[in-house]
Amino acid sequence: MKRKTHFKMAAGAAGVLALGAPAAMAQSGWNEFSLATGFEYTTGDYGADVDTDILYVPVTAIFETARFQLKATVPYLRIEGPGAVIGGPEGGGVIIGPGGPGVTTQSGLGDVIVSATYNLYPRSGGALPYVELTAKAKLPTADEDRGLGTGKTDVTVQADIFRSFGPLTPFAMVGYRFRGDPEGFDLENSFLASGGAVLKMSDRFSVGGVFDYREAATVFSEDSREISPFIAFKPAENVTVNAYGVFGLSDGSPDTGGGLQIRKAF
Repeated sequence: MKRKTHFKMAAGAAGVLALGAPAAMAQSGWNEFSLATGFEYTTGDYGADVDTDILYVPVTAIFETARFQLKATVPYLRIEGPGAVIGGPEGGGVIIGPGGPGVTTQSGLGDVIVSATYNLYPRSGGALPYVELTAKAKLPTADEDRGLGTGKTDVTVQADIFRSFGPLTPFAMVGYRFRGDPEGFDLENSFLASGGAVLKMSDRFSVGGVFDYREAATVFSEDSREISPFIAFKPAENVTVNAYGVFGLSDGSPDTGGGLQIRKAF
């Protein structure tokens, strides 16, 4: 099952899933190495008087077998805003206060993300869904003094579930993020959830949408709620392209945004 680099992992994963054949991936001896890159750009005021713009450009290496996936993401991060939002997991912002009157721009290495996933495949032809169990860590490689990260390690555990009904694949995710305790401000652990569906239009093209929820990490922020339409396209056998939009439904989310990912399997 393929994945995207941001959240929106569920959307990208299900989008490419609908193009492929996950049952074949469960065959003994199957494995694959792939590289992915792309970008995500978001903008919003997050309840402040001035907008914060975030550009996230990750490079991701993925190794998958029939049951396991290992993934590492090294990102470039650029944040322009009043200081109300700092870099968070997978390019998402963490709201730490109202910010100042001016606008600053900071850029550089973001926090590296590493994860491991175990796949639970049901009996072929059965009624049970596919389940994926994931543990991931955000490593404090970003410069916290420049607002590119919190300077602490976060650990997230999550479960993804999905099942195909002909060309339609509903999917859902629930998770919990344990946040490190940085100096200068308090961060709370967060509940995470998302759900949506993807529709396979052809062997190479699918469309879908996802609703994404993140519990607020600070008292200065509302819970994050977003909707994201997406498309997945296979221009070649070992190449996938995912594109998506982001539309925030609360001050805990960016107002708008979008992203693109290209993944090549070897």
